[in-house]
Amino acid sequence: MLDQKAKALEKLSLDNLQSDYQLVSSVLPQEKDFFLVLSLVKGVFQANQVSLISFDVNPGVVSTASGKMAQGGQMDFTVAFKGSLENLVNVIRTIHSVAPLMSVSDLSFLAKGDVYSEEKEGTLKITAYFLPQEKTVIKLESPLPSLSQKEIELKRSLQAYIDKQAEFLAVQNFGEENVILGKEDPFF
Repeated sequence: MLDQKAKALEKLSLDNLQSDYQLVSSVLPQEKDFFLVLSLVKGVFQANQVSLISFDVNPGVVSTASGKMAQGGQMDFTVAFKGSLENLVNVIRTIHSVAPLMSVSDLSFLAKGDVYSEEKEGTLKITAYFLPQEKTVIKLESPLPSLSQKEIELKRSLQAYIDKQAEFLAVQNFGEENVILGKEDPFF
């Protein structure tokens, strides 16, 4: 069994593994990155000409009672907006196609002023997802994991999420200041 694993590991390319790791961790980060999510959402709203009025975040559960990181995770937040329906539809479509993975779970409009007005005010509930890294990667006696054809196709499609992320982060004007947040990746 160990000889088979050793031969399989020899065939792997470290460059490909690092590239795959970077891709997946960009789409499903290992920890909640509030600054990245805020920057992306702000960029998406700006690019689609919808005003972002307020941003209310609920970081959710960070750990369980035992102190261990909860399996999987999400960060819920609500944004108040003002803009046209057409532009808001573009915001929602874009949020569903940018990394890290996010989804819109609720949309409500405020009944203010002229209901026939082009400009609408309301709130949007958005969930950003993350996936904490496993501490135990594989047991010695377990077979090596491999990707199915469907997983390989999914990996290829993830690059589009990364491309959109760069596009909407570029909309932001951060100036010359460097913002240091979170932990550095301990593996690279």
